[in-house]
Amino acid sequence: MHTIAEFIHTNHRDLQRLNEQEFCQNIKIYENGARTLAFVNWLEEQGIQLVITSGYRCKELNERVGGVPNSRHCDGLAVDVIPKNMSIDVMILKLHELEVKRKYPIEDIIREKSWIHIEFKND
Repeated sequence: MHTIAEFIHTNHRDLQRLNEQEFCQNIKIYENGARTLAFVNWLEEQGIQLVITSGYRCKELNERVGGVPNSRHCDGLAVDVIPKNMSIDVMILKLHELEVKRKYPIEDIIREKSWIHIEFKND
């Protein structure tokens, strides 16, 4: 089971504390992040083992990693994952088989170079 700590972790150590503070101080972002994380954990229950490479990002972290200015990561509404037990292409097929866009408020599923970006609708 994945945790909030994984969802807000960054390898940019100088921004880790700021990232944690901003996530925890904004109830809407926290709620969005908790729902996004619940979806990731549901995927694991369906047999898709994942590594979260990027979840919530404060604005400064988003700029540092080259994220777009209106990134859903900054609202807790996006997660980047790498499947551990299947290829990226197989995971995307599995997501369609599971009808995740019908079951969850997912805006988009994007195959990036070496990960999958899953973006949720903004309520």
